[in-house]
Amino acid sequence: MSEEDPFGGRKPTSHERMTGLPWDASYLEGPAPWDFGGPQPAVVRAAGSFTGTVLDAGCGSGENALHLASRGLPVLGVDVAETALAIARRGRANSGSRPNS
Repeated sequence: MSEEDPFGGRKPTSHERMTGLPWDASYLEGPAPWDFGGPQPAVVRAAGSFTGTVLDAGCGSGENALHLASRGLPVLGVDVAETALAIARRGRANSGSRPNS
């Protein structure tokens, strides 16, 4: 990512066009506003009904994906924010979850 092209050569998302900043900027100065240190309560409540492989698109720092993986589900988390993925990978390493990527 360069100063001239904060989106790394890819087309910016609608949110990025609106703010003028890449999603990564949300994670550079502490937790993103939507990250509160754990999985979303709705995901925790619904986790028992999940079956099969889970795709967590826009996984952010990975709290929902890590929670579902802790319940034995195969999970793949993807996100456009590289900083968020680095945080999620650290969380996965600390949790002992087997990587899917």
